[in-house]
Formats: sequence, C-alpha cells, structure tokens
Amino acid sequence: MYFLLFTLIQAVGTRFADKINRKFGWRKCLFSSSLGIASVFVLLTLPFNYNIVLAVLVAGLSFGIFYTVNSVALNKHISSENRASTLSLQHAITKIAQMFVFAVLGLSVKAIDLRNIFLIYGIVLIIILVAIYKLYDIYEVENTKFGTETQY
Repeated sequence: MYFLLFTLIQAVGTRFADKINRKFGWRKCLFSSSLGIASVFVLLTLPFNYNIVLAVLVAGLSFGIFYTVNSVALNKHISSENRASTLSLQHAITKIAQMFVFAVLGLSVKAIDLRNIFLIYGIVLIIILVAIYKLYDIYEVENTKFGTETQY
C-alpha cells in the first residue's frame, strides 16, 4: 500500500517537476527536493499516527522532482561525451554512501533507539545539504568576482 502511494506521488512530482524547475531553477529544485528526502528521516520520528504516510508523501514527491530535475540539469550542462561517466559516478557515490549509512545504522540499532537514529540521520543530512549549498554559493561568488564562470 505504501509503495503504491509512493509511486503515485512520485508520478505527480515528476509531472510538475518541469514547471517547478522553470519557476525556481534547477539548483533550488535539487536543493529543496534533497531537503525533502532528508526530512523523511525526521518525519519518521514524529510521535503521531500518520507520520509514515506523511513521510511516504514527502519522499515520493521529493524523489519525483529530484530525479527529473537532475536528469534535465545533467543533460543541459554536461556534454554527451561526459554524461554517461557523470551518471555512473553519481550512482557510484550514492551507492557507497548508502553502504556506509546502512552499515552505521545496523551497528547503531543495538545501542540507540531506531527513532533517535533516524532523527540524527535527518539532522546530519540536512546540515550537510545546507553546507554544500552554501559552499557552492561562496564558490560561485568567488568565481564571478574574477570574471570566470562555472560550468554548472
């Protein structure tokens, strides 16, 4: 049932991703959808009955927007010769990160309550995403000071 709900909401996110992308730009869309995905961990820790449904809705919408906008941004900003390598590298980094996250999760479950682990993961992911977004802004400002442009 949750997978069906997730898939339907992801389709809605995919459907409206292009309009959202045109309105806000791909960087803000990717950042916001990434925050949505990270916030799912925090939503799972909330003490009310419908937190799983809310988490599935947020995750589905965020994934639908993220994957669509990510594909559009990669197709627009990366040459066709480098696109497959970039997608492979992006996928590899994601899988390596998942491996570490699940390993730490498995080791932590014996010592810490699962709800607290999800809360810690959510907060850490949100902090990392905000730091990356801010560092990119600083990098972009520094490059525009000297008259250079970034490729992304």
